[in-house]
Amino acid sequence: MIYLYKHRQIYYRVKGSGIPLVFLHGLPLDSDIWEPVIEKLSVYFQCISLDFPGFGRSKSEHDLSISFNDHKEIVHSLLKLLKIESCILLGHSFGGYVCLDFVSNYPSFIKQLILVSTKATEDSDIKKSERLFFSQELMRGRYTQYLSLQLESCLSGGMYDALIKKNIEANVDYHIAKILESLTKRKSYMSELKKLRIPVNIVVGKRDEAFLSEAFAMYRAIPDAKIEVIPEAKHMVFLDNLEYFVSLIKGYVAYEPDAVLMKKEIWDKT
Repeated sequence: MIYLYKHRQIYYRVKGSGIPLVFLHGLPLDSDIWEPVIEKLSVYFQCISLDFPGFGRSKSEHDLSISFNDHKEIVHSLLKLLKIESCILLGHSFGGYVCLDFVSNYPSFIKQLILVSTKATEDSDIKKSERLFFSQELMRGRYTQYLSLQLESCLSGGMYDALIKKNIEANVDYHIAKILESLTKRKSYMSELKKLRIPVNIVVGKRDEAFLSEAFAMYRAIPDAKIEVIPEAKHMVFLDNLEYFVSLIKGYVAYEPDAVLMKKEIWDKT
């Protein structure tokens, strides 16, 4: 389905019924990446996913003016369209950044937050320089180096590698350039995390070197947060061990003790 946000066409999907569970995709991906997860969780939840502008079915050939700050407003407008007053918000990587921006501005809409392979700190100077470099490369039509970097960080040799590769390749183009540039202005949300009084669950892959320490930084900052480190998983943790991830989500929301897997690794704050 399509709706309009400031004259931009935004694609979204709704599947299932029950508690609204909103999925926000990472960069450079689109909502198709959630299909294996939603296929299993839509039995229990009303699963909602969308393509952010410039990705998937929300691409525009001409409008590159979208900024990072627009993304929380897009989520907000979709929730209002669907008449959803309270939901579980789940974001992966870039989608996690949007989650944190959203909950900082619209806390009453969120009953629970699930942060997957993401971080709350602002980019380092080196990371900002890298984003600006690739922004310029993409605008010039030079995609190879950025594409290779994304594939290296996301592919793990798992059964969903073909889906991940196809999704990344479909979304790496000049549309990403302005998003990368705007991310250099993204602030740290660490101070806001300390104020959260909702359930917050953090999921990260043990082999996700870029985000593992960041996940623990969020865990220590958020009162009563829970963290799950999935063995052998990389950045695409929800596909690297799909059954594990689905069981975790079911357990988080329903508080079902049977959903806790034996291989789960839990670190106490102490």
